Amino acid sequence: MESRAVASVRGPAGRGLERGRDFWICALLFVFFLPLRLPFRAEFLINWDAVNLGLGTHLFNLQNHQPHPPGYIGYVAVGWLLNQFTGDANTSLTFLSALSGALAPAGFFLLASRFMSTRFAVIAAVLLGLSPPVWYYSGVALTYAPELALALFFLWAGFVARQHGSPRHMLVATVLLVLLGAMRPSGALLLMPMWLYMVRGLGWRARFTMGGVLVAGNLAWLGPLFWLSGGIPAFFQASSELANLVVVPTSVFSGGPGAGQGQNIAFVLLGLLLGIHLGLFVIAAGLIIDSRAFGVFRRHAVFFLLWLVPALMVYLLLHTGQLGYVLILLPAFFLLVGVALEAVARRLALREPARVRRRPGAMPAAVAAMVLVLVLGSGTAFLGAPLVVRSLTQSVGTGIEGSEGAPRARPLHRITPHLTGVGVGSNVRQFDVRGSDAHWRALIGFVQRHDPGEVVVLAAPNSAGSFRHLTYYLPDYRVYALGWDLEGGFGHLFTAQGRGSDYSVQGLRRASRQLHLPPGVRWLVVPDAEVVIRLEGFTGGKLWDLEGGPPVLVLPVEPGGSMVVEHTVHLGPVFRPDVAREAGEERAARERGARGL
Repeated sequence: MESRAVASVRGPAGRGLERGRDFWICALLFVFFLPLRLPFRAEFLINWDAVNLGLGTHLFNLQNHQPHPPGYIGYVAVGWLLNQFTGDANTSLTFLSALSGALAPAGFFLLASRFMSTRFAVIAAVLLGLSPPVWYYSGVALTYAPELALALFFLWAGFVARQHGSPRHMLVATVLLVLLGAMRPSGALLLMPMWLYMVRGLGWRARFTMGGVLVAGNLAWLGPLFWLSGGIPAFFQASSELANLVVVPTSVFSGGPGAGQGQNIAFVLLGLLLGIHLGLFVIAAGLIIDSRAFGVFRRHAVFFLLWLVPALMVYLLLHTGQLGYVLILLPAFFLLVGVALEAVARRLALREPARVRRRPGAMPAAVAAMVLVLVLGSGTAFLGAPLVVRSLTQSVGTGIEGSEGAPRARPLHRITPHLTGVGVGSNVRQFDVRGSDAHWRALIGFVQRHDPGEVVVLAAPNSAGSFRHLTYYLPDYRVYALGWDLEGGFGHLFTAQGRGSDYSVQGLRRASRQLHLPPGVRWLVVPDAEVVIRLEGFTGGKLWDLEGGPPVLVLPVEPGGSMVVEHTVHLGPVFRPDVAREAGEERAARERGARGL
């Protein structure tokens, strides 16, 4: 077994054979994980942010959140390029995630091999690749898997550059940081202190060279980003609007500790617990058996502090919006798992008979069993999580019995009271990939059975609602967003058609109290409960129970009609047919009759 001392001081010089071996190990890890990622990709865009990114690959418009700020221009540019071959943003972006999810264990192995023997670096890399959050985000159209892969290769190249004064490795690290900034700017900002620490290990000439590469590389993607955003002021205005909407409420600037910080802490803790799961017990066992094995982390304390502290400060004090945020933190804990396994193996090996210890490649059976349990635990957690999600969503469902065959209609008055909890329950649907696919497949297929000229969709513009998804998947239909504005009023906020919409943060300021329907519209299709419960005064509505999808309300309307928002004490803001117009017409008719006209 390779000693700790040798493993922790590996240098680039004189390692031709080891570099060749490391290359083949990286290639094997990639080849192993890529087929494991591809079958688990989502068929439909998984959530609101994914739709923003998908729309951005077709038409970049930062003000309308195609994608949302800060733009992710490198990510959507790669998606646009892949779209030329796939024709679909979700297919393109999930392939990019799968590719990144297969590269991440390879990059982690290179980093882990600086802190432990090759064997345990491979084991730690496999365990990271099987971690449920890494596995999940390797199959959905979000930026977290590319961020993880680029960050790991950056950390490896920069670590080598710092330890051995290698300009070549520092150049690789700098280019990777530029690519990370284009893909996910926040990831590059969090690792910028690390880059400054790494570049200090070089001479002044090399520092200026790397600084020039960093500046030129970032300008190469910032220039197009600002231009496509309508200029630098427009970019920062759109970014500040979104920050005020979603970041400030969860940050310490919201007025002190509260629900926002609680959400941040919950996301970080849950992400880490799901990611490491049984590995925590392995770390504890390693500390108990041989705490000196972790001395390598103390010797490189600055490296780990610069890696973890900036991200933790931002996530806990400002904003954590997804479990995917923690992916950049998880590898540090799997380094602990790998070192702990090696410490346990070393201690157990000393207690085995000499003939066992002398056998090449021998590993204590107890350690092999621990690795097997960790692998099985990861697979069980990843495959079992959707069952938990379905249980949670069903527990707050509509109370309507599911249909076995074709969708069937139910009278509106019998089901309306049961719909109030659907939006809350569906917030976690994004973590059940197959359930999410079934949901959107059923809903989109149902709407497409209707003539686009005769139907409009009334959808909720929130993370659990349908507005953003239907914007992308129903370009031939008119989709209206009905929801709450920033002043507490309920009404018409946005309109989508042609795979685009007028969505913006500015548009959330005040909802319109009136919604005029296009000529020829005969039906309103309402897939979201928070809109259904505010529709009053409509008759003949039926609710269709879609197999695998949401209950969908279908309402008949008079062609050329309109809807008016009124306020009631018990229900709050509701939408009614335009009764004021009808009353006015009746009053005018009575007056004409009284005058004998």
